[in-house]
Amino acid sequence: MPIDDEIGDGVAGTERPYEAVELSIADAFLPPSPAIIDVGANIGNHAVYGARNHQAEVTAFEPFTPARQLLDANITRNGVSRLATHG
Repeated sequence: MPIDDEIGDGVAGTERPYEAVELSIADAFLPPSPAIIDVGANIGNHAVYGARNHQAEVTAFEPFTPARQLLDANITRNGVSRLATHG
């Protein structure tokens, strides 16, 4: 998580993803093993969630290098293999 980041501060120390309620609502509409495209993936909250919780094939786009580096670190940290990133 970025240091002194409002979103990062809100989820630090918890296992719950950011916007957990919104993600749980979206869960009801996703088919088994969906394909997900995350444009503006930031640090990968939604992309990693989709890959981990839905065995989704995820393509994530994040052009901002510092956020992309955190995205890549979060993919590794979460052991996600079905998630491709692009800058």
